[in-house]
Amino acid sequence: MKNVCKKLAIILSLILLNTSAVAAEQSIQQNLIHDKAILAEEYSNIGSSFLRLKKYQEAIENFNIAIKYSPGYASAYNSKGIALDDLGKLLEAVENYDLAIKHKPNFAEAYNNKAVSYRKLGKNEEAIILCNLAIKYKPHFAEAYNNKGASLARLGQYQDAMENYDIAVRVMQRLIITKA
Repeated sequence: MKNVCKKLAIILSLILLNTSAVAAEQSIQQNLIHDKAILAEEYSNIGSSFLRLKKYQEAIENFNIAIKYSPGYASAYNSKGIALDDLGKLLEAVENYDLAIKHKPNFAEAYNNKAVSYRKLGKNEEAIILCNLAIKYKPHFAEAYNNKGASLARLGQYQDAMENYDIAVRVMQRLIITKA
């Protein structure tokens, strides 16, 4: 009986040790995931700083690192798209906006930025559709109304363009009044 109790105690100890080891491993994995997300955000912030400095290649490199650490980081894809657009790489920009939208389907800014690239490519009808999606997800998005107006104007739809410009101005005025 003593022998059975000793064996049972050993088995229980091993089970407890294994459970503790599994819990510790899960904790380490959670910390790693958290650390990768923090690294992704930091590299994205660095990329955004380079973007503001108009150092597009450096910005893209940092957005790529952010994406490596967090492959679903929609904001990094969107920002990379902006840098590519500014370099005139419109099709690559569109690909990155598409990835941003894939990871965050209601990402109004990505729809709007994709619309800008489409307008530059001469795809004004598609740009208007994208602006409408941006407005759907962010109804008080002045920039999307402005970009929709620009695409409408390029299509010769000046009355509709002016209406969208007016909406953009009203939205901005409300925003300014709200901040004051």
